[in-house]
Amino acid sequence: MLAVYRAGRQLIKVRAVMIVSLAALVLCSLWAVELTQTHGLNPGDGGRLAPLPERLAWGALVGSLGVAFAAGMWVYGRHYAGRIEFDADTKQVHLFTVGFFGSKRHSIDVADLGSVRSHHDTNWGLAAAALAVGHPIPVVDAPWRSVRIKGWRLPLIVDRQGVVEHPKLMRLLFGD
Repeated sequence: MLAVYRAGRQLIKVRAVMIVSLAALVLCSLWAVELTQTHGLNPGDGGRLAPLPERLAWGALVGSLGVAFAAGMWVYGRHYAGRIEFDADTKQVHLFTVGFFGSKRHSIDVADLGSVRSHHDTNWGLAAAALAVGHPIPVVDAPWRSVRIKGWRLPLIVDRQGVVEHPKLMRLLFGD
């Protein structure tokens, strides 16, 4: 088995955001329950308990934000390459994607790898807008590759800031 790629420090960041999303899910759920029971009782809200449909709507909105964040990170992690290995004997690529509490291994035939697109995302527009109002922010450079895989609905995400352990094989499998 040849090690081709590992996400390195980027994997730590992804896992940290995944943990934050779980914490947000818990906090949003608790806040949603509190809103459904007490919305409107604060003096700033009128001092009277709001009608049940309004309380349920606010609780559902806040709770769904936490669910959406955690679900989004789960989907992202399921498609984020934490490590890639190649088995020359079976001609298979072994992908390790990120989960909340571990990694998931996928064995994929080389023939099932599809198109590869390089993305070079920066936040120049946001940085320029922030600078225009006097609040400079650093420019973030986040290059990545999307790799289509037969049978997968969404592409694999290969962070270009990761560590390429076998450059020739990486180019052969994923281009550029």
